[in-house]
Amino acid sequence: MKKSAGFVLMTVLIFMQLFSLISLYSVTTASVIMKSNDHLWQGMKLRQNSQAILQRLSSHVMANNNICFIPLTPASDLAKKTLTWWQLMGCRDNVNGIRYYYVMESLGEDPCAIMQNNSINQPVIAHYYRITLCIIPESKPYCYLLQGTTALPRAATLTCQQKSHTVTKGLQSRREL
Repeated sequence: MKKSAGFVLMTVLIFMQLFSLISLYSVTTASVIMKSNDHLWQGMKLRQNSQAILQRLSSHVMANNNICFIPLTPASDLAKKTLTWWQLMGCRDNVNGIRYYYVMESLGEDPCAIMQNNSINQPVIAHYYRITLCIIPESKPYCYLLQGTTALPRAATLTCQQKSHTVTKGLQSRREL
């Protein structure tokens, strides 16, 4: 009788240990999944906010296209710039508690890109600008970089040597760096 009581006690202790380990594993897994989902959610919010800011800046460059310009710089070089560089060289703003810096580059004009719906109702061509946006996530020491290309109407200074195509005014493309 004493042998079986010890065996039952030992079996119960082993099963309790197994259940404890399985519970600990489940809690740890749930915690990792919650952190991962939170990270994904923060990334989605950051992307959505940055795209709205980029759209706003695209409209801003249309209204005042002579500020925050830098010489044409490869995107890979801009991605390597420090936060200090952005603070010194870029324009800054804060929208809904989101701090960001931005710079603009002139990409030149396309004499074959005919702009539609312009305000002067005369044939004008597209002049392209690239906006690089550096968003600072809350309490983070790094930039989330997004680039967009926008087209503005401009009087033609060059003649088209190829087939012309139509372009609408405003943001043309965006990409993450």
